[in-house]
Amino acid sequence: MRAAPYTLCFDRLGYWQHNRIVWAGCSEVPSAQRRLFALLADSLAAAGFRLDSRPHVPHVTLVRQARCATQLPELAPIPWRVTEFTLVESHLAQEGARYEVLARWPLMEGA
Repeated sequence: MRAAPYTLCFDRLGYWQHNRIVWAGCSEVPSAQRRLFALLADSLAAAGFRLDSRPHVPHVTLVRQARCATQLPELAPIPWRVTEFTLVESHLAQEGARYEVLARWPLMEGA
C-alpha cells in the first residue's frame, strides 16, 4: 500500500459523552489522511473484515472516564507530521489503558 506522509493539525478539543473521552482532533482532515483511510478500509473490506460504520475521526485520546459539564477551552494548533501508520492493540484495565504496537508501515514521499 502506497501513501505519502502528511501533517495533521490538532486544533480542537472534543468530548464523547457516550464513552466519557476527552480528545484532541482536527477541524480539517487533510486529503492524504482521507485517502490513506479509504485505502485501508477498502483493503480490510476486501479481506472480509466488517468495518465500523461510524465516520472516521482522527484524534488523540487525552482523558478517559472524564465528566465534562462545561465547554472545553480553545486549543492552540499542534501540527503532527505523520510518517507511518501502525496497528495498535489497546488493553483497557482498571488502572488505565496500555497500548501495544503490533506492526508499523512507513509512508513514502512521492507515493
